[in-house]
Amino acid sequence: PWPSDSLADVLAFNRSLSETGRGRVTRSDVTRSSTSHVNNMRENSAMTSAVWKEGSPLAFPSPSVAESYSRQEPPTVVDSMGREREMEKEKEVVQIVDCVNMGSTTRAVILAGGEQKNPLTHYRAMPAVSIGSCMMLIDVPINNCLSAGINKMYVLTQFQSHQINSHVASAYPPQGFGHTSGWVDVLTAQQTVAAKEWYKGSADAIRRNLMELKDEARGVEPAEDYVIMSGTAVYNMEISRVVGFHRMRKADITICSLQMGAEAAKTKGVVVADEVGLVSGFHEKPGGRVSDLVNDDNQALVSMGVYVIKRDVMLRLLEDGDSSSMGGRPMEHIGHHMIPAALEIGARVFTYEHDGYWKDVSTLRDYYEANIALTSKSKTPIKFFELERAISAKKGKMLPPAKMCGSVDIDESILGDGAILSDGCVSRRSIIGENVLVGAGSIIEDSLLLGSPVWTSESQREAAKARGDLIFGVGRNSVLKRCVVDENAYIGDGCIVRNDAGVAEADRSSEGYMIQDGLIVVLKNAVIPDGTVI
Repeated sequence: PWPSDSLADVLAFNRSLSETGRGRVTRSDVTRSSTSHVNNMRENSAMTSAVWKEGSPLAFPSPSVAESYSRQEPPTVVDSMGREREMEKEKEVVQIVDCVNMGSTTRAVILAGGEQKNPLTHYRAMPAVSIGSCMMLIDVPINNCLSAGINKMYVLTQFQSHQINSHVASAYPPQGFGHTSGWVDVLTAQQTVAAKEWYKGSADAIRRNLMELKDEARGVEPAEDYVIMSGTAVYNMEISRVVGFHRMRKADITICSLQMGAEAAKTKGVVVADEVGLVSGFHEKPGGRVSDLVNDDNQALVSMGVYVIKRDVMLRLLEDGDSSSMGGRPMEHIGHHMIPAALEIGARVFTYEHDGYWKDVSTLRDYYEANIALTSKSKTPIKFFELERAISAKKGKMLPPAKMCGSVDIDESILGDGAILSDGCVSRRSIIGENVLVGAGSIIEDSLLLGSPVWTSESQREAAKARGDLIFGVGRNSVLKRCVVDENAYIGDGCIVRNDAGVAEADRSSEGYMIQDGLIVVLKNAVIPDGTVI
């Protein structure tokens, strides 16, 4: 039962919940910060909920409203073609956000196994590439889950997965979740008696891991809903609100989406929905057909690659071997197969429209732009510190702080731990990763230096050069502009990496660099000799 509005009844209700081990309920007129939510979650051993008074941005209904809402069936509307379809009420007084059982009734599945064609994925999967100097892309969806109270996650990997596996194991150990019994498990592609080939797509990866995703051997309450997320996107989203929307609409599947221009939507999944979010069509990578799917502003509703799906619906769609029970349709990709199959069988599919920042970073250009955007003073669409709001220093590293030696000019830049900027060097609109050494007089502009595994000082560098050794970093009096320097790279003294000629594409792997979409990428472990001009 819901507590009444009196403070005495709320306190009595809290005591009764504490006695049964179910946590407590509190009232507040303002939205709690995500960090406070996570701390309360750890304090109470069960999920903490927020009960909002009517009129606040997020509100639970009063008992009478909740009871009347649960009794109402969605009205049936007959459209001009004579087909019946269900529609939700257009106007609702409250939005239900279920935070009470997020940790126990919701699981997250993060897809991190795909292969991307860019120079940064020669040695690792794209979700293992760093963002903002000290995080990996895989940390973004994990962070969003932790902020929402989801503490049971599965990361599905396949392509060059070692770096992701190691990072997740060290950054999110089971003991870090304390008494909440949470985990972040990596499920790597493997041969089984039933399947000996690689994953055929996103849906196939989930299907092949259903036994683990069911949690039957965990001794925990089975999940009601699964949040499926991409490991190659940068965004900040209130997942608890999305799950609340999903349950309020009594949806089988909820697709998170946002408005995007027609040209960009050609290579995305386009959602066709009515004014309350009920989905009637889904078109994966429509190409030229996107002109038929845009609104009057030439905008299309595009999938973000984030889905909420009911447990029983997911099992029905995926459990039947290599194909679903719907006419033998193969279940290989979520967009190509799973969503259309759900619509065919009459599942209630809704879309939740995200009004914040989101960027897919599977391409080199998108990755570069997302990182540079983090450095901006005023135009950044997402603050770097918002990305790591629920992440503690769990990476197992002990590094000194970044150090500036002498007179250094830094503007709109992010410096990783252990970075050293020597006298006279300049950094503008750039990210200097962990342990990167920038020599005296060097200029770094609009560039990403992804870091090195070993911390070195200027004196150590000089001693190493005297011995003929190479030290990762940038030498003296070098100029780097609009480039990406991968891990463990060495750039000598007096080098210019600037693409003044405007070359669009070039493969100079034998010389330690490539150019893709006009961006120079100094490859991992590359050695760029003194005086080189690129």
